[in-house]
Amino acid sequence: MARFEEALPVLRLHEGGYSNRPNDPGGATNWGISLRYLKELGPEWGDIDGDGDVDEEDIRLLPPERADKIYRVKFWDRLRLGEIENQELATKVLDLSVNLGRIPAVRLLQRALRAVGQTHVEVDGLIGPQTLGAANAADPAATLEAIRLGAASYYEGLMQANPKLRENRAGWLRRAYA
Repeated sequence: MARFEEALPVLRLHEGGYSNRPNDPGGATNWGISLRYLKELGPEWGDIDGDGDVDEEDIRLLPPERADKIYRVKFWDRLRLGEIENQELATKVLDLSVNLGRIPAVRLLQRALRAVGQTHVEVDGLIGPQTLGAANAADPAATLEAIRLGAASYYEGLMQANPKLRENRAGWLRRAYA
């Protein structure tokens, strides 16, 4: 079974420190956690400075250990990625889920599984027994290649819809094919 501790260094390669670029739809972000998402998590997770609200200062102060806990609980555990046998496949889904969101990343996995012959998999954005079984039965290398191609296409679609996002192209494609 895949292990979160082995996936985390790969995720960290793609997620750096604080950023707040005007053309980034995520807005203020730190360690891959956006202010918008931190607000959704509420004060229990997001009020880093203890002032009773979740705002940009909390994103600036977000320690990497808190981001790791969010990755573990809200992404890895919620998506049941530890139940995927292939470490590289589980790591890829984690990495994409942090960047794209859980549902789009799972849909990429499900489409990839269908592309490699697991045609019974429903593309619903949810990881349940069917998706887990298919992920563990499919050829991991072929599945990873299909996910990478799907992620690249997804990023290209985002840039077509919003040309200002083209400044992210090199980084996004590097991430897609990693």
